[in-house]
Amino acid sequence: MAAQCPANGTPSIPVADIHTNPADPARPWRRTARTGIYQPHLVDDDQRSNDRGMF
Repeated sequence: MAAQCPANGTPSIPVADIHTNPADPARPWRRTARTGIYQPHLVDDDQRSNDRGMF
């Protein structure tokens, strides 16, 4: 499912149903990613990542 805001610039909020199906094919990928294979590529002290309340 994809969400798209109106082209005229009207503020919008996309809404989606999130299903937590254990058979979801993304689950094995997520498990692999969390093992630390991306750790060497992460940027330390990136303000956009550190402040989760910021847009």
